[in-house]
Amino acid sequence: MLLQNLTWLRELYLDSVDISAVGSEWCQAISSSLPKLQILSLRDCGLSGPMHHSLSRLHSLSVVQLDNNNMSSVVPNFFANFTSLTTLSLRHCGLKGSFSEMIFQVPTLEYLDLSKNELLTGTIPQFHQNASFRLISLQYTNFSGSLPDSIGNLSMLSLLYLYKCSFTGPIPSTMVTLTELIYMDLSWNFFTGTIPGSLFGLPSLQKLKLSNNQLSG
Repeated sequence: MLLQNLTWLRELYLDSVDISAVGSEWCQAISSSLPKLQILSLRDCGLSGPMHHSLSRLHSLSVVQLDNNNMSSVVPNFFANFTSLTTLSLRHCGLKGSFSEMIFQVPTLEYLDLSKNELLTGTIPQFHQNASFRLISLQYTNFSGSLPDSIGNLSMLSLLYLYKCSFTGPIPSTMVTLTELIYMDLSWNFFTGTIPGSLFGLPSLQKLKLSNNQLSG
């Protein structure tokens, strides 16, 4: 990768450029040449994994978009140490293993897309009151467990996609506080219990999908 002499570069967009490099190559090339990088967008670039730990040196990263690459690896825990991270998009990357709960708890994180990684597992942890999420997309993954009551702390959440996962338990009544929620898809899971009537009073909600669970009205 021809990235020499770009030490002041803040944003790099190479989406759909055929780079075809393994993790140790592209990660080290970027981290050594672009120390001040804030936005990294390499969607559909023919990259492979695993993601090398050298990326952890890019402390200023706020946006990471690596969708549609064949990483075939776990998601590194070092993303939890990026204190400015607002967007982590790893859609359709062949990810596997367990996703770190610590990444969910990055207070600046607004957009998290892990969808279409069928071998990726994990659970959703408790959310802090200062959480910034606007979008969480885990559809077509193997995330499981129950939704925490503290999901009600996500006051800015507008899009929640949990279609075709393995979630169980009740739908938390605390979701009544999600006044910015526009679209929620919880279909094709194993949710049980009664649908909270308060969901139908959410002022911004335009689409609600709860089909193919074990719910009652």
